[in-house]
Order: sequence, then C-alpha cells, then structure tokens
Amino acid sequence: WSAGRERILRESFSVFTDLFIPGIVAVGLGKLLDKSNGETVWRSLIDQGGMNGSAFSSPVLTEIHGQKQLLVQTRTEMHGVDPETGKSLWSQSIPAFRGMNILPPTPYKNQIFTSAYGGKSLMLNINHSQNDSKSVWDLSTVWENREEGYMSSPVIVGSSLYIHLKNKKFACFDLQTGEMLWETDRKFGQYWSMLVHGSNILALDESGILFLIEASPEEFRLIDERKVSDQPTWAHLAAVGNEVFIREQKSMTVYEWEMKAPSVEVP
Repeated sequence: WSAGRERILRESFSVFTDLFIPGIVAVGLGKLLDKSNGETVWRSLIDQGGMNGSAFSSPVLTEIHGQKQLLVQTRTEMHGVDPETGKSLWSQSIPAFRGMNILPPTPYKNQIFTSAYGGKSLMLNINHSQNDSKSVWDLSTVWENREEGYMSSPVIVGSSLYIHLKNKKFACFDLQTGEMLWETDRKFGQYWSMLVHGSNILALDESGILFLIEASPEEFRLIDERKVSDQPTWAHLAAVGNEVFIREQKSMTVYEWEMKAPSVEVP
C-alpha cells in the first residue's frame, strides 16, 4: 500500500518540485529527499520512537485553500505540512486506541475525513485567514459518528464515502452529514485496497479476492467477485489504463480490464 502511495507522491512532486517524500519512516518522522541524490532536505514531526513512536499512515499530497500540503497522520495527531519547508501549518489531535491511527487522511474539497481504531469517524473543516500578514489555520468538526475504520483507505465517489470498517463490513457515508447510508450484512476480509473507475469500485482483499462494486449511495451493489490469487495480497491494488496490477506475496500479476457492453438481442 505504501509503495503505491509513494509512487503517486513522486509523480506529483516531479510536477511541483524536484523533490519527493517517501513517507513516514521507522523513527516516526516525515522526511523529504532529493530524488536526484537521495540527500535529506528536511525532517519533520520527530517523535521519541519506541512503542508509541513511528507511524502507520502514509502522507497524502493535496491542496487546501490554494496551498499545497502534505496531510500527515502520526500516531496521535494529524498535521498539514508545507512540502517545501517541512513546517507544520496546523495540527489536530486524533485519539485512537494505543495510537492505532492507520488510515491516511482523505481530503474532500477543504475538508478532511479520518477514522480512528477504537475511536470514531469524523470530518474536519479547514479554515484559512490572514492576520497581519500571518497565515492562520483553524480546524472545526463538521460531523462525527461512532463507526470505526481500521486499515483500509476509503474512497470518495460524488458526495459519498465508501469505507471498509473494522467490523469487516462495507459501508457508505454521506459526506455532508456523516449519516451512514447503508452497511452490508456480509462481512468481508480484514483489509481492502480500493480504486475508483468511473462509477465503479475495484476492491482487493488480503486473501486474493477481487470485488467489482457499483458505487451507489442507495444500496450495496456487488457486480462481480473472483479469486485472483492464492497468495496473500496485502499490497495496494494498482491500475494504469486498462491494466490492473496485483502484487502477491511472491509475485506480481497484471490483468487486462475490459468492460464489455451488454449483449442486445435483435428480434
């Protein structure tokens, strides 16, 4: 999963700057490297390490109120980090059981969704103003609910958020209100990696089952599912064009995804 995120960030930074961020490293800090020589440009959010140090979540590059930021979730706090300097522009405490904040922050316009293990799901609104030429960032809670995410990054389609929950069920939230629009009766695997393609969601679980789901706020609509690997598939699903990449424990498989038009009988 992290490798997929890092590839996206590298490509983004090749447009924005000649630097890239590899993620939160083992000692629990954000680190920016010069991709031409591997030298450290800056380090940020350094903690004391140990059992409560380091971080599980990968950073997300986004733009909030016109400013590029890295959304970084540590074990206990979420930060908006200036990618040029490594400075934390703002921070927000995110309580979680034993600091088990695993999900990366999910940006939506000038808002951010997150869900904590043993905590809750919430949507934060980011406000920005200038005070005597000083940039002021202010966060407020738009909504919250008691549903718990775990390891699976949610996806957004339209004004709905789709998330694989700690209870192994799949659910849909209204992004405006936080209302759960539906939750499946069926329990799935421990983990899903998901990609959006138009109005469909591809989801791969850790046991090698690939699901094709129609993104509908009305109800859960499973189009198809199939076993694509007999090996563990914890790495994040990836797609380029019509090719789908499955990283298995000991190999990688590439599939061609072709959406066939329904057949029509002509009388």
